[in-house]
Amino acid sequence: LDAETATALLDALVRGLDKIRERPPPLFERASRAYAEALSDPDRAAVVDDTLRRHRARLDGVDLPPVEPGRSASGLAKAQKAFRPRTYDNNPPGDLDDPYVDLATRGDDPFENPWCFVVWAETLWAPLLHHSAEGLPT
Repeated sequence: LDAETATALLDALVRGLDKIRERPPPLFERASRAYAEALSDPDRAAVVDDTLRRHRARLDGVDLPPVEPGRSASGLAKAQKAFRPRTYDNNPPGDLDDPYVDLATRGDDPFENPWCFVVWAETLWAPLLHHSAEGLPT
């Protein structure tokens, strides 16, 4: 990545720090990534472009209105499946199989507000997957 793009994407993540201090974000290893992986390449690119546009506007002192996220309804279904605990031995573990995730969510449904879940998943995973190079781990 060039320095400007890297700075803008990092800025988007750092801005979430205040929100994380208020309440654990609905950002999960398996579910959030499953959502972002379901996005098409053009949709991932659109997320990155929007993040960069918002960063540049903020530098100019302009706060843009929120963008309606949720480019993938099937991605949301995949995320919900990846979040649930493993029910059979041949299924991969879900995020709720992690006792720390179980504790942090304390029975709350992170998909109750799908918009919030999607914003976090897109902010973290879309740029990572969009900029990943073939053969390198993300």
